[in-house]
Amino acid sequence: LITSVVISMESAMKDAGLSMLLLIFVVLLHADQTMAFLVPNDYYNPPQRITIHNVGSGIHDMVASRMLGLFGTADSSTSSSSDETTRPLASTTSTANINNNNASFYSNHDGKRIQISHVDNNNNDNDDLEMKKKKRKKFDIMNETYNFWEETLTLQSFNMDLHNLASEDPQKARDALEIMDSLFQQGLSSAVEPDCRCYNTVIEGYIERGDLQTAQDILESMEQMADGEGRNATEPSEYTYMLVTQGWADDVKDDFSGKSADQAERVMRRMQERGLPPNVKVWSIVLDGWCKRAGVARIAMSRAEDLLQEMEMALEGNPAAATTTTRLTRKSSKGKDVVNPKSSTDKATTTAPPPNIITYTSFIAGLARSRDRSLARKADATLVRMERAGVTPDVVAFTSVLNCWAKANNRRERELAAARSLRILDEMEKRFARGDYQVKPSLISYATAIRAIGNSMDDDSAQRAEGVLRRLYELQKSGKIPGIRPTTSIYNAVINALSRAPGNRVRFAKKAEAYLEEMHKRYAKGEMEVQPDVRTWAAVLRSWSMSGAQDAAANAQRVLLQLEKMHEKGQTPVRPNYVCYTTVMGAFANSRQPGALEKMEAILFKMEDHYTKTQEADMRPNTVSYVTAIDAFARKNERNAADRAQATVDRMMKLYSMQLGHVRPTRIVFNSVIHCWSKSKSPDAAQRAEEIFKWMEAQYQAGDYLVRPDEVSLCAVLNAWAQHGSTLGAERAQQIFDHMQSLTLEQRGFHISIMMPNIVIKAIARSKDVDAVSRAEAILIKLENDYMFGRSSLRPDVTTYSSVINCCAYFRHPDGKAEALEVALRTFRKLCDMDGDGPNNITFGTLFKAIANLMPSGEEQREVLVRSLWDKCCEDGQVDSFVLSQIRNASPALFHELVEETGGRVSNPREYRNIEEILENIPTEWSAYVLD
Repeated sequence: LITSVVISMESAMKDAGLSMLLLIFVVLLHADQTMAFLVPNDYYNPPQRITIHNVGSGIHDMVASRMLGLFGTADSSTSSSSDETTRPLASTTSTANINNNNASFYSNHDGKRIQISHVDNNNNDNDDLEMKKKKRKKFDIMNETYNFWEETLTLQSFNMDLHNLASEDPQKARDALEIMDSLFQQGLSSAVEPDCRCYNTVIEGYIERGDLQTAQDILESMEQMADGEGRNATEPSEYTYMLVTQGWADDVKDDFSGKSADQAERVMRRMQERGLPPNVKVWSIVLDGWCKRAGVARIAMSRAEDLLQEMEMALEGNPAAATTTTRLTRKSSKGKDVVNPKSSTDKATTTAPPPNIITYTSFIAGLARSRDRSLARKADATLVRMERAGVTPDVVAFTSVLNCWAKANNRRERELAAARSLRILDEMEKRFARGDYQVKPSLISYATAIRAIGNSMDDDSAQRAEGVLRRLYELQKSGKIPGIRPTTSIYNAVINALSRAPGNRVRFAKKAEAYLEEMHKRYAKGEMEVQPDVRTWAAVLRSWSMSGAQDAAANAQRVLLQLEKMHEKGQTPVRPNYVCYTTVMGAFANSRQPGALEKMEAILFKMEDHYTKTQEADMRPNTVSYVTAIDAFARKNERNAADRAQATVDRMMKLYSMQLGHVRPTRIVFNSVIHCWSKSKSPDAAQRAEEIFKWMEAQYQAGDYLVRPDEVSLCAVLNAWAQHGSTLGAERAQQIFDHMQSLTLEQRGFHISIMMPNIVIKAIARSKDVDAVSRAEAILIKLENDYMFGRSSLRPDVTTYSSVINCCAYFRHPDGKAEALEVALRTFRKLCDMDGDGPNNITFGTLFKAIANLMPSGEEQREVLVRSLWDKCCEDGQVDSFVLSQIRNASPALFHELVEETGGRVSNPREYRNIEEILENIPTEWSAYVLD
């Protein structure tokens, strides 16, 4: 690259390291210039003058500008004066001051501050070696002194410098790497050949900065150099691939489609293609990447399941059995990847390593995030798979399964949660007693089990949770499990379980207070590990708040005042915080007592005022505080509820703008306000809701992630227009949904769900237009066809079909009733023929309503139809109060028969007592599958 370089002092080349820095610096120089600057020729002699003539004539301006940014600038000069001082080499991680008489250099290697000092009071070249030794430099590193003599540039030291550069600016490290590689390729003897480790250092820098695509590009360039140029030194190592894989796997934010996780999997597959089989750690990283997206990317857990199955197949003795199946399109890493779950399958035969304990625990953690309807039972099944694979579950695996039971979200699993969590604890204790110390239950295990019991629908959940507490005291006394004893966190878990337990919640709230008192007494006797903390008090407050008692709010406020007084008197170090105050706000929000909303607002005002004056963080109202207030306005649905909710958000904005640290309104706050407007009867309620949604959209497009609208936001806006109950409302809901569906996933920021077209159908039904039924059915048919032919992942569900039937039930135009009834029956038959979902209690009840409204009363065909549907309803186990109330209208004769058959008497057909009597006396299987 250099036309001619004249170095006035040949001795300056003695120090290879400094010569290399000099030669890299030469690349910075512009054409037709002569540069003069000083560098020390070794680490203990005075700096020598270097003159360069006519340099850089072939240097690309881009490279020059990049390196100027890397090392700084130098003043061009034609002077050869010996006392001239020019700017030395400097980078963002090192500074230097060099002149004829002294030199000092600061650098940061491996995170340690290094100071090198050199003072020279005479420039006698005849100094002997002993004098040079006396003038050697001293490195002060962590108060230790090291002596350095003639140090040459090595690959290790160059890599250390790259690390320092990459930690500040990976682009500078990449520039230095490319220039060093160029000098080595030209045959410069003092240059070192960058190897895989150097490239790894730069890749790490980009990954830490979040620039994963550049890291990917460097990996691909390494492969190209190794393949096309035969440079084995740049062949990516297993660590290289693992770095890039980990980077993509951890790129979770906004990865709604799983594109980054898919990229991580592709990097792993490339390792296989290049003859470098990924080890179990790399496979586990990729699987964990998918599991981290559970609940966000729809395909996340199915992809994780595919990987786990592939690894398990390696255990079956058939190394070629593991077959890769990809569900996303495979493009070059430099292209724009668009995830398409329906794309053609790309298979490649690979050998996967057997899964280990980390693989399985990552998968179980993914299940806990997934919100799957059967996540707890799948977690149990994973334990069985582990043992079958020869992997012994440890305490983390068992506790992860307990966590899944604590997050169970369907009725059946919640009914089983308490008993199952206790069996898991029994199993862990038994294994530990047999000598398996890897499964020693931890306090987290017991606390998680109590949470699972609290989440259960077991009638004895309160007693079971208390039983775990007594069990811990017994274990402490017996010493069977060393280090296990009740702590504050265990008591807190028990009190929280009491607040959620079915039964007499007032009694449980009193028990919660009793446990608080017990903790105080035990602490006073020396049990320091059970000192009540602010979470304990908050749990007791929550118990009263959720008790359902008429005086629940008053009792919660009493406990809060007790804590305030105890803290003021110095009887407890615990001070009530925003969680305590927000919990009492919730108690007033649920109260039916006069003035409850005003008392709730007063607490919120108190927190706002206190924080504004003191900036004490534990008194700052948080997002939950404001959402509690807004939701209370929405539930009360008073005339000015939406205006009060809007005023609350406006006040939040004003407080936030004061820059005192007040919390800013985020998506959940705006969603709550939109919901409040959707319930308002104000004429402009729907417009106000849509305005907020549009503002959130605009803010998100401008880069404000905190107000990114989500599916809740869109559903709330659609509901606002559906509540409008007019042609305008139906049309606007349809327009908004169509607009959002036309955007890409990245533009929207959330997935479209089937709930949204369901709300649009509801809006059409409420419009009562002449063509409402045909429009509703048209939406259903389009959803069916789009899903069938792979144009959409939206699959109509039972609510979709029920909504169309409901649209028919509300049809009031005389001329089209026959057609509306035919649509209702046709829709019902399609639902019955579907795989999976069938008609539920809402479907049957709505269809009976449609028959009552669309067929003339007393008509024989109507009676036959109702009785036929009633038989199917009983067979499907879907009889509930809603179904019976609609039977009463559709077939009074059938309703009378049911009352008489169950031993009742119809004195007043409208009495709800008759329905209750029927439900109490009919066979249990008639109502076996009714959803809550």
